[in-house]
Amino acid sequence: MWPAGVDYRRIIADRQLVIADFPPTVRDADGGDTGFSGAGLRFSTAAGTRVDGLRLSDQGVFAPAENRSAFARCIDRAAVVHAVQQTTGVDVTPTGLRVIAPSHPLAPRLADINGRATAVDRDAAKAALDGATVRIGFLGDISRYAPMVTALAGSCAEAGVTVVPVPRTADDLGQLGVDYDAVLDARSSFAQNPDSPVSVFSPLGDIRRAEEELDTRTATIPLTTEPRAIAVNDHVANVVDNPGEAGLSWNMDRWVEHDAPVSSAEPSASPQA
Repeated sequence: MWPAGVDYRRIIADRQLVIADFPPTVRDADGGDTGFSGAGLRFSTAAGTRVDGLRLSDQGVFAPAENRSAFARCIDRAAVVHAVQQTTGVDVTPTGLRVIAPSHPLAPRLADINGRATAVDRDAAKAALDGATVRIGFLGDISRYAPMVTALAGSCAEAGVTVVPVPRTADDLGQLGVDYDAVLDARSSFAQNPDSPVSVFSPLGDIRRAEEELDTRTATIPLTTEPRAIAVNDHVANVVDNPGEAGLSWNMDRWVEHDAPVSSAEPSASPQA
């Protein structure tokens, strides 16, 4: 088992990498720049069901719920999507939903809520936050996060809001509300909304009410689906990616190694919920 941030080139060269689940970059499009090309590995990218989004503090600038809501109104998700796509080469989907993923069958039934949650209203943002500074923390070794924060800064500058990037490391994550006012990370709907008992398995009416309540509370601001990249040794079969919280290892009890290369051209992906 190798940790995030490992030198992939080194362990690939040493023939130590069999299966990898890692944040993609545009350099990985053909696997060449990170050493995957010609290394006997099948490489693929896709958008997952987890969501890259912001968790906001309830202290400081974001103590009033009105300020949290106003900050959401200055965010242009198209700019954030562009930053992710330019950095990762993966087509991601913008979203304002907090309980279900954009690919969920019920998502079209909530298009009105999603539209309101993603609407840009810089006049409203400026009225509440003009001159404010918002510090956004994120893991610095995830390549897409700094460009995403830059996109947020450009978007909210038009509303008079200064966004300050606060890169952190896994050894020093910092504390929400102390070291930064919001944190950018990827989470499933279950993890995004610990205060709500509603899930993807709830009735549509409950989901609708929860989506409206969560948007009003604005403890979180969903942005885009999570870009994923996986690599699998071409002698290993039955590797099925899970684009949610479980990740690539969810069915590892079924992985099988063969003497000859397996026929699949690339790793499989599980259906998105």
